[in-house]
Amino acid sequence: MVRDLFSVENKVVCISGSSRGLGKALAKGFAERGAKVIISSIDSEELANTKQEFETQGSTTESVVLDVQNQAECQRFVATALEIHGKLDVMICNAGTDIIKPAEKYEENAEGGMTLLNYTLYKFHGCQTFLVKW
Repeated sequence: MVRDLFSVENKVVCISGSSRGLGKALAKGFAERGAKVIISSIDSEELANTKQEFETQGSTTESVVLDVQNQAECQRFVATALEIHGKLDVMICNAGTDIIKPAEKYEENAEGGMTLLNYTLYKFHGCQTFLVKW
């Protein structure tokens, strides 16, 4: 019974930034447990390689080239899940950037916020906005 409580079998899962690293590990974990996973990345070649790797391991996935800074691409990402599966159960906004420098070296942008934080919030907002309209 507890196993069913946490089951993701037949759940539809979209993960941005999932052609490598943490996003890829999450996608693999969901797929291995029976979820219908849609992976994405800004890097089309890396995305195709990840999709092929998953399929070689027996997991069927969909893939969408996605730049989370582009509103239309965010909408297409969510729409892909809805068109293919008719629903979206889980959305993990993992795409990001890694500007590596000491925290004290980050500067505020014109709006008074941190550019990296604004990027992270925007990518989530881009996907979320379209989803609630569906």
